[in-house]
Amino acid sequence: MNEPITKRPQVGDWVQVGDLPELFKVIDRDGGLYVLESKHGARCRAGVLVVRLAEQRREKAA
Repeated sequence: MNEPITKRPQVGDWVQVGDLPELFKVIDRDGGLYVLESKHGARCRAGVLVVRLAEQRREKAA
């Protein structure tokens, strides 16, 4: 979890929060927070320090 951040997630990217295995989609930015939506439709907010790009989606984009 302490890897250097190479790219900040943007709206539309899939991310992970902390060490949770579930993927969330970034749907908006709210100040210093990301507004996220799970694949089940649940929405939440998370700080920029715990949100990182999902490995599976990042590999497909590269």
